[in-house]
Amino acid sequence: MKKYIGFSLIIAISSLLVSPFSISDQNSEAQVLRVLTWEGYVTDSDLSHVNQLLLEQGYDYRVEVISPYAEGAEQMYNFIRGKECDITFLTLFFIKMKKEQTAKLLQPVNIDSPRLTNYQHLYPNLTRLKMGIDRDGLPLYIPWGGGIYGFYIDNDRVPDSLRPYSVKALWQPEWRHKFSLNGAQEWYNIGLTLMSQGESPFYLYEEFQKENRSGVMVKSAPDGAFQTQLTALYDAAGSFWTDAPTFNDELLIVSSWGPEIHAENMRGVIGSLSILKRVIWLGLIR
Repeated sequence: MKKYIGFSLIIAISSLLVSPFSISDQNSEAQVLRVLTWEGYVTDSDLSHVNQLLLEQGYDYRVEVISPYAEGAEQMYNFIRGKECDITFLTLFFIKMKKEQTAKLLQPVNIDSPRLTNYQHLYPNLTRLKMGIDRDGLPLYIPWGGGIYGFYIDNDRVPDSLRPYSVKALWQPEWRHKFSLNGAQEWYNIGLTLMSQGESPFYLYEEFQKENRSGVMVKSAPDGAFQTQLTALYDAAGSFWTDAPTFNDELLIVSSWGPEIHAENMRGVIGSLSILKRVIWLGLIR
């Protein structure tokens, strides 16, 4: 059932990005749907299953994941604008960034389409998020899943008694240069800094929504406490990654979106990687 829902969503998402006439390889036996995705989101098994469903149900399409993987908002915007992909797993934040530049490329979703037979089963709290709704109140996205950005910790080298349970630990001397951050998408690190100060990670976005520009200016002042804290976080990080986390023997805590950790654990099982033989999800709180 999960895979069938995935298939329905993949086909639906393609309608957001391009018209049927811009899909690549139209003259081939099966038209190719090019998928731009984050590493780990679409596996070879997923592709095989979806393509088998397309074949069985009489669709003249074949799904392929393009290279490189998704890396950030600007890269994904350029790929969509340049019609280099037909389906993309957009991070919801990206849709209205930079004066809604990506939103202007997207068509509202016809949620009443007979092809979206599983839409009614999606969680309502994921289908009407303001970041993905256009000015007419229509959705520009179909939720694939609730995204999580967090940390994995090396369970072999960090005993339970020393494991941190708050984002505030990232500023402590004992973790200096022992953790990684996403270097391509700074808003994650902004969110961590806001959380360390007792704010919502979405504070700046929420204040913009309230049109409280003066509050945002005060919070982001170059000589203010927030900027000082953010600078200290970047200074304390031991590694930065862009499209996917990197691993080395110096890191005890690895920031991640999640999917790639399974692959690293599998590599550890066969002996090619020791640092992540066993990792646990570290759900840090403020």
